[in-house]
Amino acid sequence: AQLALDGSVSLPLGSGGQLKLEMRGERLDALSPLTRVALPAWGPWSFSSPIHMTATGYELPQLQARVGGSELVGRAALDLSNPRPAFTLQAAAPRIQLDDFPLPERLTDSPADRLTGREAASRMAGRTDSVLSAAFLRRLDATIDVTAKEVLSGDDRLADGSLRVKLEGGHLDLDPLVVNIPGG
Repeated sequence: AQLALDGSVSLPLGSGGQLKLEMRGERLDALSPLTRVALPAWGPWSFSSPIHMTATGYELPQLQARVGGSELVGRAALDLSNPRPAFTLQAAAPRIQLDDFPLPERLTDSPADRLTGREAASRMAGRTDSVLSAAFLRRLDATIDVTAKEVLSGDDRLADGSLRVKLEGGHLDLDPLVVNIPGG
């Protein structure tokens, strides 16, 4: 993975400057040891945006992210002025190619490893709890708005749509979720 931070910063910190962050790599999971999170094996990937320090935190006004042939553009902000940080993201994806986002092997068990009934539900609940535990959900607030103009699987156009994910006070809401399917 490569990381580049380019620009200038005025002293004292926070009084001004121009910085641009650029990150890229072959596979996102190469950053797992650094982040201490099991990241997916997606790639090649890249991320870039100027970084602005605001009175309440940080802003990424021209966010551009890519995984394979899928692209996301928009703006993000992190507000650190309250006891719980608040993250906001407004983004549009001209194209999302589902083939760029394979499921981790642990989520796609081989047929010999497949469980039935209660065992499968228990295993999935454990996996979900590690990501969506109450302790994790209470750490920050977030509002994420994404619009996808085209969602593809191979050459097949599956849909377009938008979603809003809101995390506030430990409660996770997905509303609205709009999926427009061709011919339907």
